[in-house]
Amino acid sequence: TELLREEFAFDGHLENGVQDLAMGKYIFSLKTLQFETFCRAITEKFSDLHWDQKLLCDLHRLINQHSCRRISLSLSVIELNEQMELQCGAPPDGGAGECVCDAEALEDSGGARITPDSSELDMEDCDSLISERMLSVCSDPQRAPCGSSWALALYGDECFSPDVLEYAQKLSSHSESPTLEDKSQELHQQLIIESRNLKKTRTFYHKLIQQERKNKGSDMKVMVSKVKQQFDELRTKVEFLQSVKKYLQVLSVDQWGLALSLLPSLAACGAAPLELQHSEDPTLLHFLCEQRRGKGCPLVAATARGLIAYLYARNAHAEGFVQQFFYTYRYFCTPEELLQFLMDKFNSTLGANEDPSSDKAKVYQRTLDLLHFWIEDAQLVDFSSSSSLLQTLDAFLTAESFQWRVSRVVEPQTVQCKEKVFSIAAALPRPCYASLMSNSSLRSEERRPFSQSEHTPLHIAQQLTLLEQEIFHDCHPVHFLNSRAHGVTDNSGNISRCASPASSPLEGSGLLVSDVSGPRGPLQRLLTHADCVTNWVSAELVTCDSVKAQTALLARFLAVGKYCYETRNFATAMQILSGLENVIVRQLPAWKQLSLKVCEALEELRAVQVFLKSDNLCLMEGEKDRRRPTLPDALILALHIQQLEIGAFTLTSGAYKWPKLRNIARVVSQIHAFQERLYPYPPDPELQAYLRGRLARFGRCDIPLLASDNHINFSQMPAARRIHDTLRRVKASFQ
Repeated sequence: TELLREEFAFDGHLENGVQDLAMGKYIFSLKTLQFETFCRAITEKFSDLHWDQKLLCDLHRLINQHSCRRISLSLSVIELNEQMELQCGAPPDGGAGECVCDAEALEDSGGARITPDSSELDMEDCDSLISERMLSVCSDPQRAPCGSSWALALYGDECFSPDVLEYAQKLSSHSESPTLEDKSQELHQQLIIESRNLKKTRTFYHKLIQQERKNKGSDMKVMVSKVKQQFDELRTKVEFLQSVKKYLQVLSVDQWGLALSLLPSLAACGAAPLELQHSEDPTLLHFLCEQRRGKGCPLVAATARGLIAYLYARNAHAEGFVQQFFYTYRYFCTPEELLQFLMDKFNSTLGANEDPSSDKAKVYQRTLDLLHFWIEDAQLVDFSSSSSLLQTLDAFLTAESFQWRVSRVVEPQTVQCKEKVFSIAAALPRPCYASLMSNSSLRSEERRPFSQSEHTPLHIAQQLTLLEQEIFHDCHPVHFLNSRAHGVTDNSGNISRCASPASSPLEGSGLLVSDVSGPRGPLQRLLTHADCVTNWVSAELVTCDSVKAQTALLARFLAVGKYCYETRNFATAMQILSGLENVIVRQLPAWKQLSLKVCEALEELRAVQVFLKSDNLCLMEGEKDRRRPTLPDALILALHIQQLEIGAFTLTSGAYKWPKLRNIARVVSQIHAFQERLYPYPPDPELQAYLRGRLARFGRCDIPLLASDNHINFSQMPAARRIHDTLRRVKASFQ
């Protein structure tokens, strides 16, 4: 609370001793979360405040007694760059103490903060509640943030709009020959000014809303409308400036690139002192020149070593190649081979005190950038605490020429047992803890049929979304690669889509040189959860005690599924559809009791399923500039990637087809895009505990066996029904 009071105690804020205590209790409840999730949870909960990365790091270290590894990594790389004096530029004078607030972190949160009791949030308003994940907003303005990497992988050189490019071109136009450093300094100052204006306007807007609720009047409504319009304009401007900043950061990375003619020489040399020469080697790197069409010379095919060397090309980062490479390099080389290449290139540049424009300086700086991107993106995938790769990297970074202890930087936190992962939703408690039920009442609650629960379809959909979101955020894009090798197929059975490890290898599997997923990886857990939800839906329906209850439950599940797909939770929507499409469930007599309007929801769900299967990038249509919280159907996405993996990856010469690898990278990059936005629903621990209990009970049960024990699941003739009732009464009389 002392840290919070020092940071936010202004204009009477946090001075009553109640708000800071409540915030402190909430933050302490997040102590088991990893740092990145910890930051997202706090910025989402208190989006009306600006949270500096250093403050978040201090809070996380205070409650967990360990260092903030991701931020330390970024700062350490920056310090190394400054030591070699090869940085493009430093933060502008007087700006070191000013942190430019992320545009998304300053968005309007009035809807949720002013009406906390309202559980129904329009998706238009949800966009203003979600903070965009940018890891280096307040650090070096020249350092490219990891958050923009997926966009580069997906959109390539079309990632930035023409307006952004034009604005960046006009920056520092008063100078005769403006540099990237000059442009970054000017943009940094503009962001500071506009962010301050946005913060003041938002604070004023919230105060006006509170006054309007107390003193209702037409004059006050007009004032609120005008301030809201002004706030939207400022927010749009800050978002635009943030896009320009990202573009300049991309340019700052690409300025350390080499000419294409130097890449064959770079690929051939080892750790010996670097001596680059201009040459061409089509067997190493093959380009298809389309200068007549104005498309330059895109990379068509390359050997494994040629693809790694292309990481040092001048426009590799702006084209999206760097991030596409880190998504797909496991198809042609191991992490150990990649790390060895980078270490050799770094060692080959040591001992040369040359100007920053030399080739050695460029190779040195690009190597640092590549290590930075790799560790930031795949820390828990490639550099786990038990991996030999981490030990190799640690030995390299702690060598005599590179005094930097990496063990405290990249070693991930101790991961809890995956079967008992702490829930993000459970870590975000509601203000009143007294409402939590005891263990005994929870057990009795779990036995209560779902058809008798009083929760609305909207509330159920929101809590199912939070449960799905928790598991989905454990996945990395590379976990979706080579899924066929682990038995992920499109079969009609509910449990399970993952074949047993003892089964024979599937055709087309074993594509990866280095597999990171395994038979019990995050994707498999996500698919298992999907199967459990599907089975649970079917089980709840076939265990209803009457046709009336069954009809009502059918309508409720359809309403839940409809709300899920309307809020872009396609995962839960498709799970509910699969449960309703179960062969036993489709024969239930309750379907005849549903109204035509209710049945239309089923047709809508089927149409959504067709839409999801139609195109592997369908969920990104129209989402380039306005990204909303999204949960994809994991199985459909994995099958799309399997489709792209069909066919040879190499030419007859042995060179790898880069367009094929690039298409796979573009599809898996959606995972990071979807994980950037969180659903802002308030968690309900009671309902979530109840749902978990029902999923544990019915997630793997035998649906035909359950259905056979319930006579209402089968249509009967009147005479047969009378005989059945008579036998039931006779049986009851002997008990």
